[in-house]
Amino acid sequence: MTCASLLLESVLARPGLASLPNRGRMLRDGMASARAFPLLSLATGSMAASPSEYEIQQRIRLACGHGPVRLWRNNTGALVDQQGRLVRFGLCKGSSDLIGLRMLEVTPELVGQRIAQFVALEIKTPHGAVSAEQRAFLQLVEQLGGVAAVCRSIEEAEQSLAAASSLRLGH
Repeated sequence: MTCASLLLESVLARPGLASLPNRGRMLRDGMASARAFPLLSLATGSMAASPSEYEIQQRIRLACGHGPVRLWRNNTGALVDQQGRLVRFGLCKGSSDLIGLRMLEVTPELVGQRIAQFVALEIKTPHGAVSAEQRAFLQLVEQLGGVAAVCRSIEEAEQSLAAASSLRLGH
């Protein structure tokens, strides 16, 4: 049995999923639809021909959010609570999908201490458009010394983080 089949079996064994109409066929075939089980496709390395923004974002977060970089999902929006009040969440309108910190080492001229640098990665599909609010947020992060980029793949995220790490304060 493959790792993907074992993972699928454990996912489908959860309460509430035992009654799925195609459960038997999925277990027999050892496959699941990436649309029905997007995290399964991330865990097994398989993706649809055209990955969704969510899939790209999860892959980037998992591949790049370790070592000197920490990335978190930034959900933004608004909802009405039980008392009827509008509650906004996320950093601000237009803020990036992934936000985080990246450790920098300050040059010896500046005591050699390490600091954290704000990171904002806006994730898009290959043809996804960046809104005016998103572009303004990225520009603000960059103007204030943070790392800001639009990323459509893990490679683009890695390049953005690597290019920024070659910069040193005090030079």
